[in-house]
Amino acid sequence: MYDVVEGGAPATVLEGEDFWLVSAQGQGEQTVHPTHEDGDWTVVVMNPDGSSPVAADDEVGATLPVLDELAYGLFTGGLVLLLGGGVVLWAGLHRRST
Repeated sequence: MYDVVEGGAPATVLEGEDFWLVSAQGQGEQTVHPTHEDGDWTVVVMNPDGSSPVAADDEVGATLPVLDELAYGLFTGGLVLLLGGGVVLWAGLHRRST
């Protein structure tokens, strides 16, 4: 979700402010790796002088270790259900043939 905020250039240089968690600037691809802190975070993409236009192709990634455990649990549960269904099917077919 993107929020476009109208406004002009900042009144002061923002580079030295203490509210930035991490920052990167320069030509070409820029990458930042913030620390893992709880909270609500906002990503700001801007030209250093606050001028427009701003062009960015942003990508954000995150890791959730709990997803590994969830995937293994779902896979194991699905395998158990598949094998149980196979046993029920075999038992039903075996009973009909005798």
